Amino acid sequence: MKELIQEIGMALFGLALAIVVFQIAKVGVTGATNDMFKFMTDAFTAVQSK
Repeated sequence: MKELIQEIGMALFGLALAIVVFQIAKVGVTGATNDMFKFMTDAFTAVQSK
């Protein structure tokens, strides 16, 4: 079960990176960096709480 959670975590991480790259391309660096930081924090918290 722990392996599955780690797999999901890695998939979310990859997805997050893709979203971040897209956001940077769309919005510009400063706004995207703040969004990325918040998103990563939220994602990390979600993975840890499971």
